[in-house]
Amino acid sequence: MVGVMFEYGEACEFIGNHLMSLAASSTLSRGNVISILNFIKLLRDKYLSPENFINSIKGRKWLRTLIGDRAPSESVLFDEEWRTASQISEIPFIDKNYYGEEIALFKKELELIDVVVGFNQNYQLLVENLRSARLTSPTAEAFLLILECIRRVRSSNKLIGELKDKKCIKTTMGYKCPSECFLFNPSWGCLLRVFKSFPLINEAFYGSTLTSYKSELKELGVVVDFKDASNAFARIFERQSSSSSIGRDNVFSFLACYRKLNGTDFKFPTDLKKSIREVKWLRTRLGDYREPNKCILFGPEWESISQICLLPFIEDSDKYYGNGIREYEKELVSMGVVSEFKNAAEFVVNGLFLPQNPSSITPANIFSLLNCIRNLLQKPSYNFSDLFMKKTGKKWMKTTLAGYRSPNECLLFTSDWNTFLQPEDGPFIDEKFCGSEIMSYEKELSLLGVTMDVKSGCPLLFSHLDFHSNFTTINRIYSYLCNFNVEVIDEVSKKIWIPNGSDDGKWIKPVECVLHDKNDLFGLQVNVLEKHYEQKILNFFSNVFGVRTNPSLDDYCKLWKVWEVSGHRLTRVECCAFWGLVVKHWNQKTEKTEKQVNPHEVFIRRGLCKLILGFLADVSLKMEVERRHKAIKRLLKLTFLETLEPITVGYGLQLSSGEMLNRKAKRMIRWDREDSKFFTQKMDIISGGRKNLMEFTSYFAEVVAEGML
Repeated sequence: MVGVMFEYGEACEFIGNHLMSLAASSTLSRGNVISILNFIKLLRDKYLSPENFINSIKGRKWLRTLIGDRAPSESVLFDEEWRTASQISEIPFIDKNYYGEEIALFKKELELIDVVVGFNQNYQLLVENLRSARLTSPTAEAFLLILECIRRVRSSNKLIGELKDKKCIKTTMGYKCPSECFLFNPSWGCLLRVFKSFPLINEAFYGSTLTSYKSELKELGVVVDFKDASNAFARIFERQSSSSSIGRDNVFSFLACYRKLNGTDFKFPTDLKKSIREVKWLRTRLGDYREPNKCILFGPEWESISQICLLPFIEDSDKYYGNGIREYEKELVSMGVVSEFKNAAEFVVNGLFLPQNPSSITPANIFSLLNCIRNLLQKPSYNFSDLFMKKTGKKWMKTTLAGYRSPNECLLFTSDWNTFLQPEDGPFIDEKFCGSEIMSYEKELSLLGVTMDVKSGCPLLFSHLDFHSNFTTINRIYSYLCNFNVEVIDEVSKKIWIPNGSDDGKWIKPVECVLHDKNDLFGLQVNVLEKHYEQKILNFFSNVFGVRTNPSLDDYCKLWKVWEVSGHRLTRVECCAFWGLVVKHWNQKTEKTEKQVNPHEVFIRRGLCKLILGFLADVSLKMEVERRHKAIKRLLKLTFLETLEPITVGYGLQLSSGEMLNRKAKRMIRWDREDSKFFTQKMDIISGGRKNLMEFTSYFAEVVAEGML
């Protein structure tokens, strides 16, 4: 028995070697191969060991495959399990076209000679035979197999390296290289759907099993984590905003995603937060795109201020975001958008645009602006720009007297004004129009230039005097001005109201007026202010307007001409008054040639006073002691003036015949009792001698006697 077995083994080995020698010289025919497999099958059926035979043939290259003759251990019997692998690898499948389908009947025999029969997770073989050209646009099954290879093969660097630059992944934007792809995550994937710029792996194409290969996809370079996706989103966000390409749908999609992620563990990285706040992606009503912190979300409280300002409200017309944008107020505010009016003061200051027609400005508009100013005044370091002050310097504030005026032409009628004026007396802000609330904005109005202080209002009251024609009102304004010793610089403002009844009259220049006309000579020829105004106001006219106290000599000359032309018959009283005042004014006109002297130089001494008192004590004069003392006091209070020339007095009188009668007289001494002045001609004793002295003494005695009595 042992001998037989020995001969059997040698025989099997001999047969195998013979067949291999044939294969070495030429390819074994189909029949030869089938015979070999049948022989192995026969041995197995007869329960004889084919080991010696198999060992003699399995190390030689005699099996025809699709890529040439291979040793059995290098060959694979194709079946459906290998179909997917065949799409990406060049595997040495036994050539069924050559051997026919019959070859598939010998699986066990092929397996015994080391042919790979069945896939059996033979990923290494797949990777070793990988063909780069077959990696572009693989089927879903093929790509999933690749991922499985990466997972199963210990060293997958070659495979990963081959795939890096291949468009091997199907996305929503076609096949892309792994580094261009994003794996959608239901928890935060909404961020990747804001723009159609992200190639999302087509999960519908690959099926739900794709998500189980997250690690393998990441190895390939696919973006699978929130942080990496957020940074990629930030780059796209900035690029889209730079070309103003972030449209309505993008904005709503982003805001919805922002809301979804808020409060979750998915926190935006620094770069994305920076982009959201610093790039211009929100469209405004002004037609441009701006950063969130430079935009305003419109609401009811913005209605009034929007009528006088150009503000960057987020575009909420139906053409763009519509009213739906307000549903995301919380999210927009967290990004920097302003929604509350109290936080938008600087927007108002910078965007102020007062209408050309101030009558369209409502009290609500005014208070909105004042509230913004109030908010900014609470910031210690804030300075209002020159441009803002220039804008508010227009005529837009409604007043009681002068219509619309710029703030620096307005007054605020606080309680301090009640003592002096009424609201209608000057350009006071119209409280009836604005409401009493306007009084609570003194500080804000003052910043705009509105005058609060009673004394500081004098220039404005001056400049608006000619708005009035009611004498009571004008008189009240003049009384107010008298209280502050105001000095008028503007000559145009110097005007005086001459009433003609209570509500009529005319404004005239101060030069056309005098304070007094003692003898009431001038009538309508000169505007005499004492007829209309009290002394306090007359003093004001004199000190501030420079109004003359009395008519001048020229006025008298003009008056005489008027009388002459009109044929006016002078009464004795008019004649005396006229010529007396002419003489007075004439002397005043020549005062510049006179000099004041000591009373002692004209004999007004103690002895003379005793002599005069003795004279006045004469019983025939019937003068009481008190009257005598008053007479002496009048003498002692005189101003004594000395002139080199004789004192000349001229008189002219037109007779009824038309002839003019003129007379002149010269005197050395004259006592003007009205002005308490005593005029003397300087004596020249050397040239005139005793005669001049006697003449002077005679005149002196006569003048003093007349003055005393």
